[in-house]
Amino acid sequence: VDMARAESGAEPAPKPEAKTGDKAEAQSQDETEAAPPPAPTQVQLLLRDLPPLDLPAHLSGLMTTMRNRRPALGARLEKPLSALAPLLRAWPELPTRLAHGDFHPLNVIWREGPGPVGIAAVIDWEFCGPRPILYDAANAIGCAAVEDPAAFGSGLIPALLGRLRAAGLFTPEDAPHLAQLVLALRFGWISEWLRADDEEMLDLELDFMDLLARDQGAMARAWAK
Repeated sequence: VDMARAESGAEPAPKPEAKTGDKAEAQSQDETEAAPPPAPTQVQLLLRDLPPLDLPAHLSGLMTTMRNRRPALGARLEKPLSALAPLLRAWPELPTRLAHGDFHPLNVIWREGPGPVGIAAVIDWEFCGPRPILYDAANAIGCAAVEDPAAFGSGLIPALLGRLRAAGLFTPEDAPHLAQLVLALRFGWISEWLRADDEEMLDLELDFMDLLARDQGAMARAWAK
């Protein structure tokens, strides 16, 4: 048609102009396609490079060793292990974040002196990696209460749970898994006391684990309030 108009001397018909919205959408699409992906953060790089903890496999291997080398100790740990069945079933589906992996009061450097008291640094990150969101809280709770179970009801533990709840990191639905996670992480401390040949702490730990296994329901109900 334009060629016929040119031969006849007629002015070519103007081409339809794109609508403003269409132009903006096309420009936005071009910019999106051209924009490079954001660089991964340091946390994302750590989570990519560090292996997740396979707790069911870890406990299975630990219990096999206990049953073979120290049968009486292995038998003592059967009841605490059975209390963890719901947690071990849910383990692959629990959401994870970067965790310290060995978070307890002795790995915290506190800031004192002028100004508010608070945390200056957290040290000893050799066990860090992707863990369930409440992993570090569970280890800290267990370490705070192992020598004084009354700490479950006052002081650091209720304050910690209150802060986690206020931050949206702990809900009543999380309480059963948190109670089980506190117990699960004590198995690692059994290994610690065996390596140190500390029979006194081993006996204390076993009594604490019996208490945790027995009172799982009561702990979950108290923490869900």
